[in-house]
Amino acid sequence: MYKTAVIKLKNLILLYQKNKYIQSEISYLLKRHDYDVICSTNASQINSLAIAKMPELIIVDFFGNDMTGLEVIEELRSWSNIPIMVLSAEVTEDEKVKAF
Repeated sequence: MYKTAVIKLKNLILLYQKNKYIQSEISYLLKRHDYDVICSTNASQINSLAIAKMPELIIVDFFGNDMTGLEVIEELRSWSNIPIMVLSAEVTEDEKVKAF
């Protein structure tokens, strides 16, 4: 019988950013520092990507296209303790506390 194995990439970061330009810039900078980066502008893909790839860090845009960053975080936290970094320029103090 064959067994399947999950191959975990070292230094893998999953990046959810609605703005493709910002996503590209962040990804470029991370790759220059030897991180492997998987990017998505679709929040509904984040859970399946996180399950399949098991990244060491997930970077989430607080204001997403199809879901808010808070909704993405709540979904991820329902099954995972992968560290999450939230990025946004326009977040209130209450939203920061909710994300934490």
